[in-house]
Amino acid sequence: MPEAYKLNDYTVRGEGEPKKLIAGMYFWTWKTEEVLNMVEWMRRFNHNEQRITFTGFDMRYYTVSANELENAFKDNAEAKIKISALRTKLSAGYTNISDDEKKEVDEILSFLNNSIETSSFQKSEKEWLMQNVVLIKQYIDLSIINISFFYVINSWQRTHYG
Repeated sequence: MPEAYKLNDYTVRGEGEPKKLIAGMYFWTWKTEEVLNMVEWMRRFNHNEQRITFTGFDMRYYTVSANELENAFKDNAEAKIKISALRTKLSAGYTNISDDEKKEVDEILSFLNNSIETSSFQKSEKEWLMQNVVLIKQYIDLSIINISFFYVINSWQRTHYG
């Protein structure tokens, strides 16, 4: 989702390089001439006034959401340390960390929520930062679901194919 918002900055205000922004969207399905053509058409369509936006909803990656939080809290040493610890724990894959580390991740996300709520950020910026925390939580939930599906599929295959 944050990756798509950066692409939206191009379609609305002409900020950034569309090819680089599309390359940052991870999946091959975005990295096509057709998507580039659509994005460039959206920019031309929005040239004089914003009429359409480019948004996203995918939460398969946490890194850009963590970047957004890190940029927002660049002057907050404690938040930077917590975000760095969050990155370290999630880089191993959420399902590969211990229960104690999972508890630490939950505590970090609660800390970030509280830091956002009590910050002096504008309301819209707070909402955006809170959404990035939600995306990280959804990434974690998706990791748990993926490993569960893998287990079910693997069990079925072992039962049917030995």
